[in-house]
Amino acid sequence: MNFREKARGSFDSQLDHRSYDHAVNSHQQIDARSLAFGRAIAGRLIEKPELIEHARANIHLWLKTCSPGVDRTLHEWLAVLNGPLSGTIELLTAEDERATRLRQSNAFAGVLSNQERNRILRQFHDAQPA
Repeated sequence: MNFREKARGSFDSQLDHRSYDHAVNSHQQIDARSLAFGRAIAGRLIEKPELIEHARANIHLWLKTCSPGVDRTLHEWLAVLNGPLSGTIELLTAEDERATRLRQSNAFAGVLSNQERNRILRQFHDAQPA
C-alpha cells in the first residue's frame, strides 16, 4: 500500500458518511434552488429583455471590488450577457456544470421581487425532510 492509499484509508475511516451525504444533498439542494431562481429570472427576461442591463450593471459594480479569483467568473458572465439573449436564457436554465457554477454568482441579483424569491425559498424549505 503506497502513501496515498494509506492517507486516503485513514481519511475514509474518519469520515462520517452521514455528514458527507448531508453535505452532498445540501449542495444539490442549493444547486436546485439556484436553478429555480434561474428559471424564474429567465421568465422575467423573456418578458423584459432590458433586464440584461441590470445584470451588466451588477457585474461592473462587482468587478470593482471582487477578489482576483472571482473576476474570471464575472468576465464569463459579461461574455454571456453581451451575446444573444438566447444564450443568457440557456445559461439561466441549463443544468450543466458551467451553468451551475456561474449561477452561484448570479448576475441578475435583485431582478426578482421579494415575493418571487420567498415563493421559491418556501418551496425548497417545505420540501426538506423533517
